[in-house]
Amino acid sequence: MRIDDIEKLVDLVAQADVSEVIVENGDRRVTVRRFEVARALPAAQTAGPAGAAGAMEGPPSAAEEAGASVACYVITAPMVGVFHRTDPAIGAGSRVRPGQVVGAIESMRLMNDVRAEEGGVVIEAFVEDGMPVEYGHRLFSVEPDPLLQG
Repeated sequence: MRIDDIEKLVDLVAQADVSEVIVENGDRRVTVRRFEVARALPAAQTAGPAGAAGAMEGPPSAAEEAGASVACYVITAPMVGVFHRTDPAIGAGSRVRPGQVVGAIESMRLMNDVRAEEGGVVIEAFVEDGMPVEYGHRLFSVEPDPLLQG
C-alpha cells in the first residue's frame, strides 16, 4: 500500500463517523484508528492527592493540539504461545525496520520469531515478557515511518 493511499484512509477516518478502518492486502494490513485526545486540566481541577491524578505528562504534541489521527498498524501474534521479548526489548519509542524481529512466541517448546511488517516507531507495547498470547493478540502498535522502510 502506498503512502498516498494511507493518507486517504486517514482523511476518511477523520471525516467519517468511524473510529477505525482496517485494510488488508495480501500479507499486509494497515489499521487507521482515531484517537481522542484528552486535554490536561489545571492541577486545582483534577481529582486525587496533590491534583496529579488524570493530568497528562508534559505539554501536548503538535499532533495532539491539532487533534490529528495517527495511521498505525498493529503487529499481532501469529500463533498461540508465550511471548518473549528481544534483547534489547522493543517498547514504546523503539524504531523498527521491515522484517526486524520484535519478539518471539514459544509454542510447543519451539521459538517462533515475530517480525515487523513495516519500518516505523513503536507507539505502544501491549504485551510483557512471559505473557501468554493467542492467535491475533495485539503485540505492538507501530506508526509507519518512510525513513525506516529500507
